[in-house]
Amino acid sequence: MGVVTRGQVQLELRDGEPGPVLERGAGFWLRGTGVRALRNPGPGVGASIPLPGFAVVTGFFSLVGIVIAAALLRWSARPAKRFLWSPAVGRASPDGPEQ
Repeated sequence: MGVVTRGQVQLELRDGEPGPVLERGAGFWLRGTGVRALRNPGPGVGASIPLPGFAVVTGFFSLVGIVIAAALLRWSARPAKRFLWSPAVGRASPDGPEQ
């Protein structure tokens, strides 16, 4: 699953043919679609984003989020608040140390 947040994304099909161009705000699903790469159709040469790499990175960071959520659920007095705070790792908590 992906969402175009800036610019455009062009899907490249398995046979190498160009697929549809998706505009900003478009959501798309890649599994079982026959898409082999995502391209930037803008000016200049767009670099290909290989789908296996996209899938591995997405899967890795999904697992990181699940591990963080499980750890906070286990060891935090306020897990929901800490989960929202967790992207700011390395910064001091605005409400001080957890009691």
